[in-house]
Amino acid sequence: FSSMPPHAPARMKHCVAAVEVQNVELDGDVVPDSGASDVFEGIVRDVVEQEVGAVACVELGSEAKLSPFQGVLPNELTDPLYLEEHIPLPESLHPLNLHGSETSAISKLFKQALGSLNRYLGTTVVDLSGSTPVSRDLVVNAFIRDYFLDGDSAFTIPSDQFMNSNVIFEGHDRLTETEITLNDVRIIGLDTLARVNPFIDIGTRTIRTWLTWDSLEIAFDMTLKIKPSTLDDSISEFFEPVEITENFTAHSYVDSFDALASFLLVVDEELLGSLELGSLFQTENLLPCLLSTIHMVQMSGLEVYPNHVSKPTVDGFLSPGIHQIVAGAVDAAFAMYSGTLRWRLPNIFQTSFRDLIDVKLIGPYMSSLERTLCPRLESPGQGVVDFRELLDSTGGSKYGNVPPMLKRLFDEELLQPREGAGGSPRINEVVIGTYTERQSGVEGELHFSGHIFEWNVTESAKPFGVDFVQLQLSDLTIKNLDTLRSPVEVLVPAAAKRECFENEVVLGSTAEPLVFSFKLLFAVSGDSALETHNEIEIHVGLVDTEIMAAIFATMDLASLSTTPLREVGNIYCWLATLVDDGGSVDSDVSHALSIMQVLVSAASVHFGASCLECPTLDLSIVPEIIDNLQVSVALGEHMLALAKDLLTSDYMQVYLDRLVTYGSARCPHRESFVGSMSGPKYPGPILSTLPSDSLETIVFAACIAIQISTVVLAKAQAEYDPTSTDALSGQYDLDLEPTSSLVDFTSLESSIGKRASNAVADLIAFLTGPENSDLRINHVMRSHVLNEDGEIKVDCKDYLNIGEGGDIGISIQSVSVSGVDTIDSIRLLDAIGPQTVRNEVSWKKLGVEVVVSLEASEKDAVS
Repeated sequence: FSSMPPHAPARMKHCVAAVEVQNVELDGDVVPDSGASDVFEGIVRDVVEQEVGAVACVELGSEAKLSPFQGVLPNELTDPLYLEEHIPLPESLHPLNLHGSETSAISKLFKQALGSLNRYLGTTVVDLSGSTPVSRDLVVNAFIRDYFLDGDSAFTIPSDQFMNSNVIFEGHDRLTETEITLNDVRIIGLDTLARVNPFIDIGTRTIRTWLTWDSLEIAFDMTLKIKPSTLDDSISEFFEPVEITENFTAHSYVDSFDALASFLLVVDEELLGSLELGSLFQTENLLPCLLSTIHMVQMSGLEVYPNHVSKPTVDGFLSPGIHQIVAGAVDAAFAMYSGTLRWRLPNIFQTSFRDLIDVKLIGPYMSSLERTLCPRLESPGQGVVDFRELLDSTGGSKYGNVPPMLKRLFDEELLQPREGAGGSPRINEVVIGTYTERQSGVEGELHFSGHIFEWNVTESAKPFGVDFVQLQLSDLTIKNLDTLRSPVEVLVPAAAKRECFENEVVLGSTAEPLVFSFKLLFAVSGDSALETHNEIEIHVGLVDTEIMAAIFATMDLASLSTTPLREVGNIYCWLATLVDDGGSVDSDVSHALSIMQVLVSAASVHFGASCLECPTLDLSIVPEIIDNLQVSVALGEHMLALAKDLLTSDYMQVYLDRLVTYGSARCPHRESFVGSMSGPKYPGPILSTLPSDSLETIVFAACIAIQISTVVLAKAQAEYDPTSTDALSGQYDLDLEPTSSLVDFTSLESSIGKRASNAVADLIAFLTGPENSDLRINHVMRSHVLNEDGEIKVDCKDYLNIGEGGDIGISIQSVSVSGVDTIDSIRLLDAIGPQTVRNEVSWKKLGVEVVVSLEASEKDAVS
């Protein structure tokens, strides 16, 4: 047989079973060593040899038992999608799309859950149950070992679960009556999976499991019973009716075994989405509740690919003779049929074994109400959730053992560092990357379009010959949010307070800093010489940003328990579970959601800018100006402190209160639901309660902004070339009527008379004064134009409100110009055209002072 290919059929044309009985022991009244006993022993020996040989030939020649599995199977048995495409479903049923529908929240949740489960089961962890304390194994192997295998690492299947009768052989001949029964089948090595991708959605309602084992052992525990024949022509009628019972095991070994099992899984999406979370808090309810939503499940394909099947071995016999007979028969059968069996094994699994699983395992299990009835949540419970109990990992949670299990799964799956990822946890990819890409289209980025604030100056700008000045911040973007590094601690219950949980994260690196960017627009209209429209993008980069925050949340137990599964991904439904407990005995805070404490730090802060539209001003020099001012470190520290104060301020608290109020109005299963984008009117957040340090930070930033603006404007003015403007352009544009009579400044004497010409000359002489002395015009400015401080002061009226309540305002109180009386040269009324005069004035120095005020309403201020 070894010379035949595996698929070559084996047929027995002639059989000679060389069965030799070496000795027959006779008990009773037979005289030993007598001729009669020898004759009788020879007769018995011959009959036994013939009968055993005949039985062996019959069994070895029964190739017809494999004939149903020969040939090519039809498409309905080989195509795993055949059932999905051909089984009709009720029109009223809305089956769950296993691919993950973009329009179905529960479908997307199911898809994400399967993906997370796949990744989790395929990860490698330290296996303390292995051969050494530091051995590593797949999570799925540890799971199989803990929940399915017995103490001998075997998965035992009693024969009554897949057989109507456990008798696999009955034989009755003239010598003996023989019965072989199968007690159970043990599969050893199920926890040696080398590769696992347990849930692959190959269709909208079909999933496939793809498993690869390094090795498997299949053990058949059997019982052999032999007793003397009871036939009329039995040759053993003179023997005592003694029954021999032998328990033995046949072992078969398979190396590198691949199995692809496909299942038609029709889940009622409406039923699945309506499951209440409280019903799923206990593991014993989890499977029945999920199974209760299944409309139909049926195996649609079972493909197996064994690489090598070893020769079976038999052990356990007490009698060497019987062991030799059975073992020899097994060896002969394997030699004859191993090739054919291995070739036909896929067909066997695709037909008989697949039907066996459907009829004997899946069918009875799914038809059992005890196993598929989701327990009704009689009482959801009352009061505020104690997060210490809800997420208690010691197994003593009064709410159920599923939340701690999910929290542990969340920590192990999402927060632990990935191998080869530089310490980056999977939460960056699975949660942060997915959510940010959905919001902005870019993984790790959040975009908030719209104005942050806008400052329009009108009345105060007119004295300077400008109609309108606009300063606008808009389009906030946060980049590299998916750069969290281990260790990461999220949703850790605080030991001292039941409603509080703590979080600690580190994100941003030198190569990928946490970046906040926004657009800055500076526009001036009116005077053509000053008119400009410039827009830049300012970047603030934070390296090694560490954030620690303690979050307070009063979550109502009844609301949490009755939340349907379809709303798990709806943030507003989670907000709807929060209630204002009015300041309970255990709490000194009456808000439903609060940020109790925050610590924010960064190793370094960097500023940058890039031009989006800079036709007149070079705003790209802003980072250089900040460096020259030597305020980078101080500004970064102040901004981090401001962020901390903002997060714990009443401004943020009002914002959080507003979110909680919107929760019930925007959660579909709540009675108060209005719409996904609707909600009750709620007062806007206010900033007036910021600490004095934060107010100083705002003033500090405003002063830096003014200095930067001054430098940018001065640089733009220095680059302005006055010769590029034709001083006579206005003269050329004059369109005079022929009868018009205008003063000709080039000839005042002939135009308006000599006396007028002399008056202009005297005025210029007066303002100039004697040589080598202070110009008289400076004295005129001091006595008639400047105030007592020697300045020209302009009071401003424009005001910038911050916050919807307008309780905090930044305003320019006044602009003062000093040095106006330091003119060192003057040339006035120099006629360069008939109706055009030029004036040139030179100052030794000029200074500009801007007074900025930060104001807060007294009724709301606390510092």
